[in-house]
Amino acid sequence: MRLIYTFCFILTVNFFTHGQCWKSLESEFDTLATRYAIQSNGSLWQLTSNSLPTQLGFDRSWKKCYSSSNLCTFLIAEDSTMWGFGNNGNGELGIGNTNYQPTLIQLNNERWLDMSEHDRQTIAVRSDGTLWYWGFWCSPCYSTLLPTQIGTDNNWTEVHLNGSTIIALKSDGTIWNGNYNGSFTFTQIGTDNDWNYIWTNLGSWIGIKNDGTLWQNNNQVGTDTDWKKVIGDSPYIGIKNNGSLWYWGDGLFGSLPVQLNQNVSFKDISGIYYASAWDDYIYGITSSGELYRGSAILNSPSDLSNDTLANSLLTTLNVNSQTICSGEFATLTAIPSILGGNFLWSPGGDTTESITVNPSSSTTYTISYTSGDCQSTEIATVIVNPNPVVFAGSDINVCLGDSVLLSATGAQSYNWNNGSFGNEIFVSPINTASYVVYGVDSLGCTATDTVIVNPVQFIPPTVTTFPSDPGLC
Repeated sequence: MRLIYTFCFILTVNFFTHGQCWKSLESEFDTLATRYAIQSNGSLWQLTSNSLPTQLGFDRSWKKCYSSSNLCTFLIAEDSTMWGFGNNGNGELGIGNTNYQPTLIQLNNERWLDMSEHDRQTIAVRSDGTLWYWGFWCSPCYSTLLPTQIGTDNNWTEVHLNGSTIIALKSDGTIWNGNYNGSFTFTQIGTDNDWNYIWTNLGSWIGIKNDGTLWQNNNQVGTDTDWKKVIGDSPYIGIKNNGSLWYWGDGLFGSLPVQLNQNVSFKDISGIYYASAWDDYIYGITSSGELYRGSAILNSPSDLSNDTLANSLLTTLNVNSQTICSGEFATLTAIPSILGGNFLWSPGGDTTESITVNPSSSTTYTISYTSGDCQSTEIATVIVNPNPVVFAGSDINVCLGDSVLLSATGAQSYNWNNGSFGNEIFVSPINTASYVVYGVDSLGCTATDTVIVNPVQFIPPTVTTFPSDPGLC
């Protein structure tokens, strides 16, 4: 008997998909403002409740977007040009007139770092670090229809405006409070020079220092040292450097923060709020680039939910799983919807789109695909089924001219090299012959076995009869 295994390859295609990748959200977090988000490829999308997002600004790659309660929208492109559309009744777009602007246009020929708009007032930091304003400003009240420089300082990096509260950040880490009374004056807040984040709401400001501490109106909030971003106006939401999401229902000093979505990591947050109660959507982008949203009724926080409609638009990574028989090779292929990224398989460390593997037992493989600042991780499983143990019986001698029954076991179906089928066959060879049986089990795996049948001629006895000898006929 000689036992030989052959293999039947079974392909099971199981596609796993994972959305990639929202990059950033609209920056203003204002009352009744339209929400926008930017994908990792720079495309701009308007977010709409219970609907697919709508793309706009097709001819640009976008870096930042801003919208406000005054229903005008500003954008900064990757080339730092400023664009906008919407209400302009008081010159808030800064295009030299007060006409409504229905379509997205480039607003000027300058390059910009940051901007903020609230209630018809616009203020921005140009790429050379100078500070500029336009729109409708009071005491006295008048409209400035084109960007006008504020002072001569050229080390501004960020600015945030909400009502009468203006806070600006300089490259030396100092923060400044702005005031308009016919002209602008800016006064440094304290003497610290380690600020890296600012935010304003009606009547107060929020800052985060390099050591991760959180401050409101120059008073430290709690003792945590890992804050990344906090926004809102009682209530507030914030994210920490570890991606955890937090909610305050009654002001930063009125209550302890409550963690939301404890099993999800976020990299950006934004939202819409009303003056009396937060009862509209807040938004978050997870560390893996998916968009989440949810309502946040005042003092009644709840987890954000995956926005499956919005995430259906994103980059996907497909990878197949396979089922094979023991000893067979399997090829796994990862197919991203956007090309140009980097692959990494584990185990193995391969960096190609496809890998060929020969596992001895069922194994799970992880594929990570990185494109820009987004990463998708999926799994593929190779299930290894054991081969059957096929047995055709022991080799046998048979009298020449007689038939012998061969019987095979260990599989579900059988075929023999003489053209016969079934686990039992009769053979009557005239010469020594090898009979090979191919057995297939219920999983499609195959093995073989060989039995040798040796026919012998009758030899008359010449001496006293001996005990039965199966080798004599």
